[in-house]
Amino acid sequence: MAEKDRSLLKKQLEFLQLNGTQPVPALAASSADILQHQLETTLKMQQDDRDMIIMLHEIDYEKTIGYIQQKVV
Repeated sequence: MAEKDRSLLKKQLEFLQLNGTQPVPALAASSADILQHQLETTLKMQQDDRDMIIMLHEIDYEKTIGYIQQKVV
């Protein structure tokens, strides 16, 4: 792993507080559970945050020649 990549990974782990001494959640059955818990804790919305959602609509339609195409709007 290149030094630049190692440095970025270290910053990400520090931001998510995954390099600390916090106890593992009691109900964690896998490393994914631990990561999910830490992401939900660290990235929790604050009082003045705005929840902004991006929506993607996919519309399927059939052309008269008989095959299905997908169009993203």
